Amino acid sequence: MAQQCPHCQHTVTNTQHRFCSNCGGILPLEVAGGPVVPPPLPQPPLESTMIAPSLPPGFGGARPEPAGAGIPWEDRDRLGFLTAFVETTRQVLLAPTDFFKAMPVSGGLGAPFVYGVLVGYIGLAVQAVYDAILRAIIGPRLDPFSADPRFAQIAGFFEGGIGLVGTLLAGPFLLALMLFVGAGITHLFLLILGGARRGFEATFRVVAYSSAAAVFSILPFCGGLVGLVWRVVVMILGLAEAHGIGKGTAAGAVLLPALLLCCCCGLAVLFAIGGMASLAGLGQ
Repeated sequence: MAQQCPHCQHTVTNTQHRFCSNCGGILPLEVAGGPVVPPPLPQPPLESTMIAPSLPPGFGGARPEPAGAGIPWEDRDRLGFLTAFVETTRQVLLAPTDFFKAMPVSGGLGAPFVYGVLVGYIGLAVQAVYDAILRAIIGPRLDPFSADPRFAQIAGFFEGGIGLVGTLLAGPFLLALMLFVGAGITHLFLLILGGARRGFEATFRVVAYSSAAAVFSILPFCGGLVGLVWRVVVMILGLAEAHGIGKGTAAGAVLLPALLLCCCCGLAVLFAIGGMASLAGLGQ
């Protein structure tokens, strides 16, 4: 039965609604034919009622500082050049596992490249001076291998002061080349052995910072050998930490190239001896 809205006198035909279709007013119970339902209260936006969840570090917001960003050499602007150099060398030589565990595997090649060339040049210069002193005492090393005095004179000339100056001038370029070639070969063998879990930069950083072993060259006579052995050890530990692999895989990536080089050199010597023997046999 049609009723009238008490607010606007509009005829209400559908009493199932609780509000007047004309003015929106609440209809009395006897008009609407049921209990009065109050209008819904305005709700705040959904976004304002949600509580932002706490996210673990590294998800959204400011990115956390990468682990190892504070190794001394890469913080030399704050620590000072000499302090950073000495502290980095000390950590690499005395605590290599902790150092490479803290070393960032990204961030550019510049810092490790400069360090590797610098510390390598120190070792190269010291070794060149020792060699010059030794040659001055015992004479040219190539002299016993030639009966021609002219050849011995030329060898002595190049092994003397000229050789020392040439080594010191060409040293930085040779060291830079050796860093990239050595890192490239090491990373290639890591790929072959399935140990290159991170990119070339991680391998290069390990190779460059392992050059700290060159400071053992300051030890006369055995310094070069000690430095070579310790550098191999440091590289194995560094690759294991930087790539997250076992020490066996890291050792394979470091030692296999040296083993192959020794084999190639041995074969070359055997072929040379065989060739000379053949020539001697033909001359008889």
